[in-house]
Amino acid sequence: MDETWDGALEADWPTKWTALNEILRGGFRKQHLLVLGARPSMGKTTLMVDQAVHLARNGTRVGIFSIERPGGEIVTKALTNLSGGDPRPEHMRSDLAGLPLWIDDSGAGLTPGSIWDALREDPVDVVFIDYLQLMGQPGRFRGRNAELDAALQDLQSIHKEMQVQIVLLSQLSRDVEKRRHTDEHARPELSDLRDTGALEQTADEVIFMHREDMYREFKQNDGVTELIVAKNRLGPTGTVRLTFLPEEETFV
Repeated sequence: MDETWDGALEADWPTKWTALNEILRGGFRKQHLLVLGARPSMGKTTLMVDQAVHLARNGTRVGIFSIERPGGEIVTKALTNLSGGDPRPEHMRSDLAGLPLWIDDSGAGLTPGSIWDALREDPVDVVFIDYLQLMGQPGRFRGRNAELDAALQDLQSIHKEMQVQIVLLSQLSRDVEKRRHTDEHARPELSDLRDTGALEQTADEVIFMHREDMYREFKQNDGVTELIVAKNRLGPTGTVRLTFLPEEETFV
């Protein structure tokens, strides 16, 4: 019985950050859905690209579905990341092209069905989707929440049948800001997941991204970034502190 449990805890692909791997019992796993949630401008997309490039450089096959941003912006972030902050990173294009990483920027027309099709054509290990609230779902639904609940059900089928890890980016509600009126140290909570009641239940892991400097009256980018593991099906919760290096589009 112990051997079975140990096998369940064994991760398939480590994340970039050792401290996060310790909380997640090793990193990413097949058939898992991880939600990365944050308020706007916290750096979700940059963190996603940083992690995706790290995985690809270590031989993991990665697919990025970018609904909000054009593929060119994702490529620019990846090139800057690869070059270590070179202001003219174009010379890294051949290096990026050689990585097992592709980008789909089909935009607001993205549905779970189109994700299925892309993964059958070009299989990967880890899938990033940026972001949930911009996804579509064919059919008639009683409101946007019901539509996103149906999309989540299909995403759950995808990660189980395709044996992939899905990292799903998500916007959070404004309740974080409302709580800060009475508690200046307020952080995101599971109740801040917006537009679908199924998200907290469906996710295997939920990580919130928080930057305190974004709430200061006179913003000063000190780079301190918190990754708050609020749900972890196979392990503990906790907080990992990183530093954002904007010139390099990376977190360390």
